[in-house]
Parts: sequence; structure tokens; C-alpha cells
Amino acid sequence: MRDHQSVAKLVNALSGRTLEQEVSMLNTNIQTARPPSFIMGYCAADASTFEQVFRYIQEKVAPQAQHPMEVVLEPDLRNLREYFLQHKEEMQSATGGMVLVKVKGFERLSALATQSGISYRVAHDYDQDVCEDSKVTFAGLAKKVLVITHIDLSSGKDAYDAAVQSACQSKFKSFRYEFKEHV
Repeated sequence: MRDHQSVAKLVNALSGRTLEQEVSMLNTNIQTARPPSFIMGYCAADASTFEQVFRYIQEKVAPQAQHPMEVVLEPDLRNLREYFLQHKEEMQSATGGMVLVKVKGFERLSALATQSGISYRVAHDYDQDVCEDSKVTFAGLAKKVLVITHIDLSSGKDAYDAAVQSACQSKFKSFRYEFKEHV
């Protein structure tokens, strides 16, 4: 296991910036967001690196979120809107002004495997369905919700590549990280 400082120095293959720099920019975006707001992002990495990156982000951005919500996506799921509506009271009762959500299984979504050429829109729609009109849809939720969706290579290179490509295409995401270095 790497120490905290070496995790901070991991380089995002998509931007060339260190995790420390990326999280600093993320923190600025979160501070300026007005609740209810959903900050959606992706972290493409092996499972071990993802867990270390998640803990680093939690410590730097949402230390009060001691018990992050965890979601494992079903392959036919299209977004997290219904999940968040069902858990709105739970999120509202969480300590502090931020809720942290860890999501796994994005690369296994069946829509990414489509041959119709629309797989690039999967992440865009996934983010849009939660973020668009969130002030109306989630009225009364006085929290900022940071959603970190893992893209794991363990489902195979083709599924991983399709998921990363789709994540890069989302206009509603707030961040995307890819760490190719194994920790």
C-alpha cells in the first residue's frame, strides 16, 4: 500500500495533472456549488488504486463523510436518479454539508456494449439524468452530493475502454481521472 503522499502524486493520464492538483480543482468546484447539487465524476483505475484515490478524495474534500454511500450498478440501470430519490432523507440526515457516494460497476452497463454507436452517450445520460433540474427534482435536499463512479479494468479491456470513452464524452461530469499506474 502506498502512503498518502505517493497517492497524491499519481498522475491522471487524461490531464497530466497529479491527483493533488485535480482534487484541489475539484474542491474549488464543490465549494462554489449551491445545494442541492450533484458533483458527478469518474475514476478509471484498478480496484486497489481506486480505493486509495477514493480515501484520498474523502480526506481532502469530505472528511466529515465518515460513512459514504455505496452503490453497485445493475447492468440494465441507466442512472442513479431513482436511487437518490429513494435515499433523499438518508442523505439529508447525513452529518455535514456533503454526502459522498462510491459507485461501482459502470463498465458493466449493458448500454456500453451496444453496437449501435450510442454507447458514447451512456455517461452523458447517466450524469444528465441526475444533474439536470436537480434543484427541482431534489428540492429540500440541503446537501452537496459527490458521486465518484469507478471504471474497473477487471471487466476486460473492451468494456473498460468503452466506459472511459463514454465518461470523457459526458458534458455533465465534473471530473474524470484515469490512473494506469498500478499501486
